[in-house]
Amino acid sequence: MNYLCSKKMNNEFMNKKLHNSYDTSFEDKKVEVLRIENAISDIVCDDDDPFHLDVLKRKQELLMLLEQRRILLNRMFLETKEEIKRMKVLNSRLFNLTNQLREKMADVSEELASRPKDSLTDDFEIIGLLKYSYNDMSSVLPYNGDDVYGSHFAMMISLNNWLTGEDPLHYLELHCRYDDRRENILQSGHLYDGNHWAHDISGSFKGIAICHTTKLFACNLGYPLVDVLHLNDFWSEVKIVQPNVIR
Repeated sequence: MNYLCSKKMNNEFMNKKLHNSYDTSFEDKKVEVLRIENAISDIVCDDDDPFHLDVLKRKQELLMLLEQRRILLNRMFLETKEEIKRMKVLNSRLFNLTNQLREKMADVSEELASRPKDSLTDDFEIIGLLKYSYNDMSSVLPYNGDDVYGSHFAMMISLNNWLTGEDPLHYLELHCRYDDRRENILQSGHLYDGNHWAHDISGSFKGIAICHTTKLFACNLGYPLVDVLHLNDFWSEVKIVQPNVIR
């Protein structure tokens, strides 16, 4: 049996196991998470360089394993009072960071708009980025009771960030023109509209005014929800992009 055929069969087997995991106990899911993380460790662990370049040759395999882990941990999510409290803190922080990013974009827009116009300064786009950044162990918040899930959170989060951190699908990206009105740049009603975004995350968060940035991190970045609640370091930046048409 060739490698591709064997890999396809293994994927089908794992998908069937994940489908069947709806009916398994919390402890059974925990055992499966451990098995998946051990498989990941077998690929990436190296005493001198945990994330060596050879790992990239198996990136798709790692992403598949991380997705299996995400699905299982989301099914295991306990929605405890402590986790709801963490979500409130994270949501407030991401909302404030998003507003700070918009403020900076508005400042840059006003500064550019005040410059004398010529062929080089009349067509700028301002891009704001907000992403998670794993720098060291302090980038992952530890919590009492983490062992309940049986996951090595720091390693899994750092690996996920290393594999996907520069992927545009894995961070918030805001755009505006340099001549956009300041109030349009700062407008954030659609980012913070009561309980609307909570429906996409968890029923227990309905009492939290989930902002769109939190929803993005919780649903679109490839992290299970319990991982998201451990994220501690975020990076934001504003870029000025000028189209360059060459004739």
